[in-house]
Amino acid sequence: MTGYESVCDSDDAVSNLDLNNSIVEPGEVVEVVEGDDIHMIVVCLCPDEIVPDKSTSTTLRNPSLAHKHDSAGSVIENEPAESCLYVSGVLRKVVLVDLSASVSDQEATNVSAVNQLVKGSSTGRHDARHLKKYNVSNRSVIHVYDPSHLLKGIRNNLMKRDLYWERERDIVSARWDDIIYAYEADNTSGELRSMPKMTDGQVYAAKMNKMKVSCAAQVFSHLKVSMDPQNLKDIATILKFFDGLFDSVNASTLFNKSGKEYKCAATARSLNANCQEEGSANILSSVKTFVTQGVAEEAESTLPIRFGGLGIRRISDICLPAFLSSINGVKKLVSLLLNSKDNELNIHHYDEALAVWGVANENEIPTIPQFQKNWDNINIKGIIANDLIFNSPRDLARFKALQCRESGSWLHAIPSPNIGTLLDNTSFQVCIGLRLGCNLCTPHICKCNAKVDEIGTHGLSCFKSSGRFSRHTEINSIINRSLTSIHVNSTLEPNGLSRDDGKRPDGMTLVPWIKGQPLVWDVTVVDTLADSYVLKSSEVSGSAAEMACKRKHSKYSSIISSNYVFKGLAFETLGPWCKEAIDFINVIGNRLIAESGDSKSKKFLFERISLAIQRGNAASIRGTFPDSAILSEIFVL
Repeated sequence: MTGYESVCDSDDAVSNLDLNNSIVEPGEVVEVVEGDDIHMIVVCLCPDEIVPDKSTSTTLRNPSLAHKHDSAGSVIENEPAESCLYVSGVLRKVVLVDLSASVSDQEATNVSAVNQLVKGSSTGRHDARHLKKYNVSNRSVIHVYDPSHLLKGIRNNLMKRDLYWERERDIVSARWDDIIYAYEADNTSGELRSMPKMTDGQVYAAKMNKMKVSCAAQVFSHLKVSMDPQNLKDIATILKFFDGLFDSVNASTLFNKSGKEYKCAATARSLNANCQEEGSANILSSVKTFVTQGVAEEAESTLPIRFGGLGIRRISDICLPAFLSSINGVKKLVSLLLNSKDNELNIHHYDEALAVWGVANENEIPTIPQFQKNWDNINIKGIIANDLIFNSPRDLARFKALQCRESGSWLHAIPSPNIGTLLDNTSFQVCIGLRLGCNLCTPHICKCNAKVDEIGTHGLSCFKSSGRFSRHTEINSIINRSLTSIHVNSTLEPNGLSRDDGKRPDGMTLVPWIKGQPLVWDVTVVDTLADSYVLKSSEVSGSAAEMACKRKHSKYSSIISSNYVFKGLAFETLGPWCKEAIDFINVIGNRLIAESGDSKSKKFLFERISLAIQRGNAASIRGTFPDSAILSEIFVL
């Protein structure tokens, strides 16, 4: 689904909506379709006529609960009122279009209905992040309140309760009485007031219009941090934080014109970018604790996985692609709704954003501008050209190998120790460093007496490598179990079948694979950065795997001529697979999908093989270190 969802509730006084000369009745779900995309879903919830009549005998202490009474007037049980049932019915319709979250204001009927849905769900609960969840048609839905009403909610809670939080290892507090004190003190300053826009209606509960968002917003906006005493500085700090947070999520302009630092889009120059990038920065800093990074490595890590990075994007890199693609995505629909032509529609700040984009990317515009990916691809090409430096064929071969789709499959795997997809910290450190071209160790002597430099990749091609055997065994085991899952029995290292030098293939099916012929396969993993491959790999990614596959066919020519189907499964240490391996695993994956009914089965198979390669890489690199005794006595103390 693209575009956005709009939910109209009773506060909007919407009972009928004219959309493209059609009428939307209350409770009706309407899809505005353009081509194959659903652009808008409009739902009219809880019209006034469905709310139970308060004049009836039903007691409605809770707007979403109806109470049944016995003959003596005592309450027997609670049951959902009609408003809650109505909301549930509409949600069951909407959930069919991949509903992930519902949004409403905090009007009493809405809050009660949502609470009843949460309470009535088998998994309905507040999770560790204090998110309300409920189940509709066996689908978990999160409920959130819109930013404007959340701001009022923060104000209302602060009026009833004191707020405590930790700052620089000290516990500080904020109270509504402090706001009243600051307001009254400011009132005595006459024309020198520092908060001239604050009024009694925003501070005193008896005079306050609690339904107006502006009353809450101005309290958060105009309290000055410079006020004394110390407790006023504390509350001013927390209110300024809430104000900035509200501006950040509620900004509607590209540039800051109101004097408020966060009330603008997150661009490379805005404070919003720094604020929102803190999350990405924390993740990147945690990666730096594993590997030593330079400027080029850090830039590469922020690329998408399909371009050789870690997928930890910088907000400054994606803000313009997101903004420009969104505008182009909804422009035709907005023009249709406003009954205007596309070229006559003036969208605020679009021209300025396009000009900034043109300067940064030499005025290159994607042919299909509705998709963020197309804008992002242009931006990524600029980052690769300007920020990444390849000083040697090894660096270029490494980066080109990472462009292959299979190279990043292991990064898409869900890390779970129960199913064997979790890498330990040491292996993860090696795999990330190898992917980014970072230094993995200090120079030392390998067990084969060869010198190992700080890059540490000697172990990937060392003939005494300890990781290649476990990697080889794991890949064959995955293929063997996958064949069994699709009811094709197979055996590893079959007896009575060998090539001219007496060596046996890795596996063979016990039943015909195709055209009445059994399948024979043999696995090999070659080092992308080995001296014999690095020049070819720097020119064409995956060339080392293709060369290894051809050698396998040559070695097993006698078996091929004996009426067997042979598959040479060649992989590279940095991720690329030969075409024959990709085609073979795709066939198994498609049959796994048909057998299990799980559309992700093929994806999981690719991820498992990719993880096996990475574990082998980590073991091979660590295998170059000299052996030393461990402190086993510590475990018997």
